[in-house]
Amino acid sequence: MRSPATWLERYRQRHDWALQAFDRFVHELAPEISDQVQRSDQVTVVVYGATQVGKTTLILDLLGLASSTHDEVARVLRGGQAGGKSATAVPLRYGRSPDDSWHIGDVGQLDAVQATRELAEVRRQVEQGVHQDTTLTDILIPRRLFPSDAENALEVDVKLIDLPGLDSHNGNERHLVEQLARRYVTVADLVLLVTQANSLGFLQPENLQMEELAQWASQPVRYRLVVTSAFSLSSVRKHFEQAPINVQVVRQAMIREIATLELHVPQNFVDNLYVLELGDSARELANEGSNYYLRIAPVISEFRHQLIADIKSSSGPFSRLYAAFQLDNVVQGQISMLRAAYEECRAGSDAQAQALQNQLSKKYPALLGEDWEFELGAFQDGLNAEQRAEEQLRVVLTELQHADLASHFQSVFASSSLATGERSVSALQDFLEKQKQRLKVRARTWTSGVDRLLQEKTGDETRARLDALMAQLPAITFDEEGFHATEGKLDSYSTDSYFWTSNFERDVSMLNFAIRASEKSCANEASRAFMVFLKRQIEERVGNIYSLKRQQKAVAADRDRLYEQHEQLKRLRSELATKLAGKRSALQVARHFERRINGKLLETLRAIRAGITNGPTATDKFLAVLNTRLLVNEAEKLFAGKRPR
Repeated sequence: MRSPATWLERYRQRHDWALQAFDRFVHELAPEISDQVQRSDQVTVVVYGATQVGKTTLILDLLGLASSTHDEVARVLRGGQAGGKSATAVPLRYGRSPDDSWHIGDVGQLDAVQATRELAEVRRQVEQGVHQDTTLTDILIPRRLFPSDAENALEVDVKLIDLPGLDSHNGNERHLVEQLARRYVTVADLVLLVTQANSLGFLQPENLQMEELAQWASQPVRYRLVVTSAFSLSSVRKHFEQAPINVQVVRQAMIREIATLELHVPQNFVDNLYVLELGDSARELANEGSNYYLRIAPVISEFRHQLIADIKSSSGPFSRLYAAFQLDNVVQGQISMLRAAYEECRAGSDAQAQALQNQLSKKYPALLGEDWEFELGAFQDGLNAEQRAEEQLRVVLTELQHADLASHFQSVFASSSLATGERSVSALQDFLEKQKQRLKVRARTWTSGVDRLLQEKTGDETRARLDALMAQLPAITFDEEGFHATEGKLDSYSTDSYFWTSNFERDVSMLNFAIRASEKSCANEASRAFMVFLKRQIEERVGNIYSLKRQQKAVAADRDRLYEQHEQLKRLRSELATKLAGKRSALQVARHFERRINGKLLETLRAIRAGITNGPTATDKFLAVLNTRLLVNEAEKLFAGKRPR
């Protein structure tokens, strides 16, 4: 390859070694990576921020749109929406029309009404989920709306992309925005992060909604921060109405505000911060004609001038190369953030787990270690026993419901004795009293008659279970009312002897009838009491089953809560490991780039050194010496992350 003959050629080629190394590095990457980092002659600048922070207004201002035509343009871009709502529904690339008509995508020669309808239809399709295309839509604004003198504006060949706001209320629009952000932000040469002065919290990593953006402050090559609506804030106005004001003073004031959010802005990023007043707030301040506006207007103008110059000089085909020199630091910063986030989550998870463990230790003092399955097994054993008892008792109940229990229990209360013998009133009264006492005793001890019933109707296990419950059988209340009529009749006699045999026989018959009726009543009461008892036992078993199931479920839930805490920590570790593995891959890419760039620099320096030794003329040798110094200086700037001028 021919060596450059003149110093001008050598100077123009001072970055060739780095560009060649970068191109070779990109060629060696996987396609999905190389597509994102390869150099392109097309400059891409993405404007990223929340809804209604002035992104579209900023872009139109940077393109040099006349301030007097902003309202007309805004009405069209809103697509029929009321003022104060987001104008952008799809990724838009703005430019200047070659004529005095609007051009939207492939549709050209539109007047303002037609253009408004076209954009309204696009928004309707996005909100209904019909339009999910992530390709850019070109909007060319009529030439007549731009001032004739547009020197202090960006060239129209800069791909200035306006993304929809991040916080749309429409779900379909939010989904599209996420896709758009990942497609365009990750491959942009330059990203303008736009936020209002009263919404600086947007800059916190969790609000940026993209991991790639979290390290914006450590990437001064790719990111610029634009703060809007600052000078119109009452607190800012009150401060700067008296204090000295210039670009650096305003920047430092914003840096202090950002620091209150625990965000650190490195010193090498400070000059990347721009504070502007746009749209309605800017016009309101201008219309005041106050001394305050006269003081801030030059500062706002200087910020705008610097931002335009910065975009022009900082974006271009070399931007990816310069960003690649910062890749190692960016990845290291991401790793630090991952570890910090993990430690914060781990500490919170550990605290929750310990609090839960303490709570469960008090709740289950007999639980040894983490033998939850033993505890649950004990509940299950009890549950099985209660369910088996309930099933057996139901079988007995079903069978007894079809049996004549009263006849069985009548044998418990029946007596072969009848009123006979001496024919006297007192003899019958004594017999009546003995029968009452006999029935009272049987009413208290009637449960002894259950055994024969259980022998006939139940198996051994059920009989044993019921035998254990016999003590719980209630006593039967003996009702003497059935004997009252007979007692009254006997008490009505004035003599003890019966003169008429018929009267004695009638009283004996009446007494024996009362005894048999009372025996039957006791048998019925015993039958009813036993069935009630049996049903109550079944109800108790059902209640115990429900209680055991509830307790078992509560224990299982407590166990699962504790296990979930452990699993959460495992997931955190796994997620960290997965993410760190990805970052280590990125570090390998960064170090591979360093190896390529270092190798190419050494190769180029060796070639120049050969020129020093073997140059055909003293001039060639001298130029080679100067060239060596030039390359070393440029390499130092690149490795320091500075953009060579």
